[in-house]
Amino acid sequence: MIPYGLATLFYGLLLDKLGRQRIMLISSGTFILLTASTAASWSANAFIISRLLTGLGASGVIPLGLALVGDLFPYERRGRPLGYLFSAVVGGMAFGSTFGIIFETFIGWRMLFVSITIVTKTAMILLFFYRIPESNTEHSTESLCRVFASYRDLLSRGVV
Repeated sequence: MIPYGLATLFYGLLLDKLGRQRIMLISSGTFILLTASTAASWSANAFIISRLLTGLGASGVIPLGLALVGDLFPYERRGRPLGYLFSAVVGGMAFGSTFGIIFETFIGWRMLFVSITIVTKTAMILLFFYRIPESNTEHSTESLCRVFASYRDLLSRGVV
């Protein structure tokens, strides 16, 4: 979850710089490849590294979802779509952790990750044919160094 949380900060910038469709394909593709590599892990260290890196790929989903809700729904009507988005995220985590334990006893941990890879790849293929709308606003011209400096300033103030 730590790489997931940290990488989420940067996907918003990447969405503005590279476009939503590209970031969704990169994020999903990274998640698929690293989930498959988790199934092929040969040691506990390889497994842990694969899972840490998988968080980097998966973390593009939330910023993209929030950006789409912001563009597709007027401010007054965003509550329900945001509720659906976060229900899907939390529901997916609850479903995955609960049923993952159950399925693992029948199919093994490697096949569990292979199954996740197949389901995600199927979803990605369907997304490939769906055009994700780009933002109505201009792309950010802010430099990456300036963005990092903003994050550094924010984090140096501490969380209240």
